[in-house]
Amino acid sequence: MGFNLHSSSLNHAITFHKHPSISSLPHNHSVNNRQLSTVSARATTAQSSSTTADQRRSANYKPTTWSYEFLQSIKVKSNVQRHGCDVREGSQHVLKSYVMEEDSLLILELIDDIQRLGLAHRFESGIKKALDNLAFIIDGCNTMSSNMSLHEVALCFRLLRQNGYFVSHDVFKDLVSDKNNEALLKGCGHEDVRDMLSLYDASYLAYQGEDILDKAREHATERLNTFLMEISSSNGDENMEELVRHSLEVPLHRRMVMLEARWYIEAYKKKEGANMALLELAKLEFNMAQSVLQGDLKVSSRWWNNLGLAKELSFSRDRLVESFFWTVGMMFEPRFSSCRKDLTQVTSFITIIDDIYDVYGTMDELELFTDAVERYFLIISFQTWGFHLCNVLFNCCTRLTVES
Repeated sequence: MGFNLHSSSLNHAITFHKHPSISSLPHNHSVNNRQLSTVSARATTAQSSSTTADQRRSANYKPTTWSYEFLQSIKVKSNVQRHGCDVREGSQHVLKSYVMEEDSLLILELIDDIQRLGLAHRFESGIKKALDNLAFIIDGCNTMSSNMSLHEVALCFRLLRQNGYFVSHDVFKDLVSDKNNEALLKGCGHEDVRDMLSLYDASYLAYQGEDILDKAREHATERLNTFLMEISSSNGDENMEELVRHSLEVPLHRRMVMLEARWYIEAYKKKEGANMALLELAKLEFNMAQSVLQGDLKVSSRWWNNLGLAKELSFSRDRLVESFFWTVGMMFEPRFSSCRKDLTQVTSFITIIDDIYDVYGTMDELELFTDAVERYFLIISFQTWGFHLCNVLFNCCTRLTVES
């Protein structure tokens, strides 16, 4: 099966309902005549004392790289439903082999592969059950098996902590001592590098004060860098070299799941003994998720263009795509489509309001804007930028409240 990065999309475009007019919006604060007089006076002051365009401060933000026309021109095929069926069938096939596996190390490596391939949400119950069993055994014995390698201990430790289980860092005491570290640093075999790579990844899930893991990270980093220098002058394991360089560049724990999945799909196919069914499932899942994300971005782009804030408030940053990308880092799964679009709207407003307070607005304008937002009350005599921003902000808040 070919791996197409630009396939699939939503079957139907998603459109937002028309926002209610600002005059119909309810507000929780009663505004008496005295308060209205104060607000009106501030508005008059803000208008009379407002500085001209050439007197305003400017951060000289660069225009957006992503034009509306470009975003709307993205071609997205409408076969998400078919891909969804294929993914469910593939998940069942992988699950059968997963349930039949008894070797604890192979189960741990399978869970790690599933998570790095962006498939964890497809196997949530199976992963939880396997990790529950491991956590129960470790908690009962207060340690890990003495027969487990450093790779297995580090992998088990990372997966448990990564998924919210408590496991003591004492599991490394017998494996990561000064003496053992010195011995491991002298090795240069494939197993040693795998041990160091697993230890390096696990060390980033340390709590504050767990010095043994901080020290382990230093040793692992030194050993991995030595490995890279040695392999550059010889024909060594290129797949392991790629994994090491990738981990040293940015720790696994700090990577976006979607981006890691895209990279790991290419790396996993080179892995010895790779599960081809799992690989094909990861490709299907990625294509389906990408299609949904492209559809979400196009909808968000239309919403942003229709608001007209980028043109009306040209002094601020126009960063819709960056805001959307941030939400993908939080939740890339197709089922969170609505949440991504709502968060994109919220972060887009935050960016503009941040620029107004930090750079553009005068003190009188900012006080007036703060009053308007706190009272949820549109001030007619406000500056043009303030009136327009409050109008669309209140409409957006009302819609989110109604739909939540």
